[in-house]
Amino acid sequence: MKVKISLYTVLFALLLTACASKKDAPSADAGKKPVYRPLDESQRMEVDFLFFNAQKEKLIGNYGVAENLFLEIIKRDPGNALAHYEIARTSIARQQFERALEYGRKASAMEPGNEWYLRLESDLLRQTNRFEEAIPVLQRLAEIVEDKESALFDLAMVQGEAKKYNDAIKTLNTLEARTGPSPELADQKRQLWLKLGKPDKALEEIRKLAESQPENSEYKLYLGQLYFEKGDFENALRQFELALKQEPENGKIILALADVYRARKENDKAFSYLERAFSKPDLDIDLKIQVLLTLFSEMDKNPAARTQALALGKETTRLHPEEPKAWAMYADLLYHSDMTAEAKVAYQQAIATDKGNQKFTVWQQYLLALLDVQEFALLSTEGDKAVDLFPNQALPYFLSGLAKNQLKDYTAAVSVLEAGVFYVSGNRELEASFYSSLGDAQNELKNFAASDASYTKSLAIQPDNALVLNNWSYYLSLRKDQLSKAEEMIQKAVKLEPKNPSYLDTYAWVMYQQARYKEALEWMELALSHAGDDRATLYEHYGDILFRLGDETKAMEYWRKAKEAGMESDFIDRKIADGKLYE
Repeated sequence: MKVKISLYTVLFALLLTACASKKDAPSADAGKKPVYRPLDESQRMEVDFLFFNAQKEKLIGNYGVAENLFLEIIKRDPGNALAHYEIARTSIARQQFERALEYGRKASAMEPGNEWYLRLESDLLRQTNRFEEAIPVLQRLAEIVEDKESALFDLAMVQGEAKKYNDAIKTLNTLEARTGPSPELADQKRQLWLKLGKPDKALEEIRKLAESQPENSEYKLYLGQLYFEKGDFENALRQFELALKQEPENGKIILALADVYRARKENDKAFSYLERAFSKPDLDIDLKIQVLLTLFSEMDKNPAARTQALALGKETTRLHPEEPKAWAMYADLLYHSDMTAEAKVAYQQAIATDKGNQKFTVWQQYLLALLDVQEFALLSTEGDKAVDLFPNQALPYFLSGLAKNQLKDYTAAVSVLEAGVFYVSGNRELEASFYSSLGDAQNELKNFAASDASYTKSLAIQPDNALVLNNWSYYLSLRKDQLSKAEEMIQKAVKLEPKNPSYLDTYAWVMYQQARYKEALEWMELALSHAGDDRATLYEHYGDILFRLGDETKAMEYWRKAKEAGMESDFIDRKIADGKLYE
């Protein structure tokens, strides 16, 4: 069975350790060091008991109580280094670093050969940015510890922080003599030489590293990258080619060669190396994504970059079919190349392969792609899924509601839009769109008061939104309600977009509903002059206006044109059959 170790067993072990680590009070010449009277057996037992209780309180987080007990030990045994050390540790736990340093220094002064006291003092000096003061402490530590390599490395780091760069380089050279060359040490020295303003010395450190281990292609790759960053493409190319001879299938080296040729404007050669690198399944996909992001940023200005990005993105999904980020990246490339239908499929793959770790950004782009291709039924159902996955994100609610409006499922649209507007935060444009879509849905449900209230909220946020101004004005005209307000709003919309045929049609219809038929005719003719292929509604409205003006023959002509253009209004067939106006 499992044996349970009690708190007191642990404390007893700590007590034994404490007793073993404590020394009798040191003797010293007067004036050089304090002289502490040795404790007798009874006093030692009292101190041990206090230490036991102090450790117990520290273990359960009662640092203040523990510290008072350690202070009582120091009062009875002023030379107790361990008690000073423990006060330093409790002070750290209480974020009292200056107090911790005070007691840590006292502990290491009492026992200058104690590794742990020196480590604590050096850590606290570094914590409080006293780097120069930490240097002699770490030098002492390096003299006494067995793990001199670690101590020397820490010393070099502190010397660097203290801006004693030459001393830090010397320390690292001492360490390198003990351990042999390594990329970590070479890079540390490189950075120090750069801080001294000696870039050639910095590069020399990596060159020496590469020469010390000629069988290691990684060091040649690193050296080549430094030459590349310096703009020395010839030497960079030489190092990369040497590395590639050793590892001809290494994707990182091939990618580095592509970078050189790209920098030299040898684009065809650069792309051939990119293709070769991307064909390596073991090349880290994050490196591939970085390349694709670079090409992505150039796509709008460089058609060749677009072609290359799409080819490499497709290859990435072929080699990494179970990697969501490969599909998401490829989908973004397709989407921004106006290949929305293909992007939709790629986003679906990104979502399908992302098991249990769905990304909102991917879903967002997917839903926007569905909106672009006008797959409203799918947008409605997928939007609802996104709402369930990301209940605090407003956009899925909006897109789901927008789709439901298009599907004429107005009750469901109102429900999801009213729920989602609550989550809009800091995006006033999106908030306005929520209210305008709510206005559309509520109008269709003939909940006119709610519709007007929603449009009012939308225009309060975006008073110059021509689309909202037009829609509300048109709905008011159909209801023959607040026609002065409708006229005021459509005037503003037309002023904002004077050649928009839909807005001009609304203006004509507001005039029509006020029996201002001649003005309506003028606005409708202007609408037709700017209209594209979508003219069915305009033709029917034009016929209605002509009929009101007494030109029944021409009205019939335009009703027929409306029907031929695909008009499916409630009255168009009756108008044509009877030659009468129905409203």
